[in-house]
Amino acid sequence: MRVLAIAAVKGGVGKTTTAVNLAYLSAISGRRTLIIDLDPQGAAAYLLRVRGSEKESPADGQAHATEIPLLDVLPAPAGWMVSGDGLDASLPDPFWLRTTVEAIGDWYDEIILDCPPGLTDLSDGVIALAAALLVPLIPSPLSVRTLESLHDRIASLDCGNPHVLPFFSMVDRRRKLHRDLIEHVQLTRPETLSAPVPYSADVERMGAVLAPVARYAPGCAAAHAYESIWAELDVRLAQRQPPRRGEPTDQQSCAS
Repeated sequence: MRVLAIAAVKGGVGKTTTAVNLAYLSAISGRRTLIIDLDPQGAAAYLLRVRGSEKESPADGQAHATEIPLLDVLPAPAGWMVSGDGLDASLPDPFWLRTTVEAIGDWYDEIILDCPPGLTDLSDGVIALAAALLVPLIPSPLSVRTLESLHDRIASLDCGNPHVLPFFSMVDRRRKLHRDLIEHVQLTRPETLSAPVPYSADVERMGAVLAPVARYAPGCAAAHAYESIWAELDVRLAQRQPPRRGEPTDQQSCAS
């Protein structure tokens, strides 16, 4: 099981769109895939037309099948239902997230976390669980600055060492500011994924079509960008050195 999180400090940068399209690409490659929809808006479940019936699984019995084979969605319970004292009750409980992921490890090959924006107790829990944080950025200086905030948050925690992989979203190549900023960030931050996702009417149609753009418009530029991101992600994570035999991972140290 591999846990990937689509996370960003700023909202409106394409997190859910990315989560849905990457989950689709994972499923059609033959991997048993689950999106955990951590955003209170529930957009991932809406875009994937989750069925009313619940799927037999250990995920609190609440994982829903989609029309796409091997792809399920688990909407997180409202925070006030499970949150402990001192946690933001408007967001899902990070302890619920950890225990759920541990319970379903044998059922899925890929778990993709569609995270709400911000730096919260929930995002700290995600950092401790995820093998990688995919961070969509829109090509503006303010959006790029939020990446520093995320790195500072990770450094301040005692557990979790995810691979932070930013990429650009909602890109208009006709704008010089977009082109120059993308070139600068890709040169100065080699961890940045190479394929920017264009600002596209095809992506905007997801809310009407209720399907991944890679499914209903597979030949468009945005679909090709998501395919490139998914392929590069696999390569980047495969190159990352695993812990030595007998050495606890940061996540194990955190859980102990």
